[in-house]
Amino acid sequence: MKLTPKLAVAMLAALAFATALFLFAPKAMAAEKGSVELFLGRSTLIEGESVAIRAYSSCGDVLIYLDGEKIAQGHPSAEAVVAPEAGTHVVEALAGACGASLQLAVERRECAEGNRTRCTVEGCSGVASCIGGKYSDCALPRKECLPGEKIGCNVDGCSFGYSACDSCGRFGPCLPWEDAPCETCGQN
Repeated sequence: MKLTPKLAVAMLAALAFATALFLFAPKAMAAEKGSVELFLGRSTLIEGESVAIRAYSSCGDVLIYLDGEKIAQGHPSAEAVVAPEAGTHVVEALAGACGASLQLAVERRECAEGNRTRCTVEGCSGVASCIGGKYSDCALPRKECLPGEKIGCNVDGCSFGYSACDSCGRFGPCLPWEDAPCETCGQN
């Protein structure tokens, strides 16, 4: 077989086509496969709150399921707003051979907004406030003294004593000094 200019051009064209097919085929196949992306407005809710669920698909029509029940459908995206009961829920988005899933935690409502309750931390009294259906961490009052600190005070209008700062940063009751004389007691 003799290499003619037409044959050389045909061989080069075939080589260029094979190279292009090799270089671009994986990208074309990846584009055909596609994907589904699933988004939750929040992954943790308090009972009674609603959340937006969105799904985007490059695989065709997308269906959104909450605990196996269809809640939305669309092309190339779908959206639903739900307020599920307390517990853990599975959110799935399916489109042909593509899919995605997420977990959604819904916590039970502990309290009504603005309610307050007494609490303790290491023996010190404080207050927890209801924020978003859950009680906050225990907020302790600002310390007014350093634990162990003592200040003078009047026990009964005649005797002097002291008040000691407790471990919570609060002064306790006025206790009498055993050695503190009252030089003006009973005198008018």
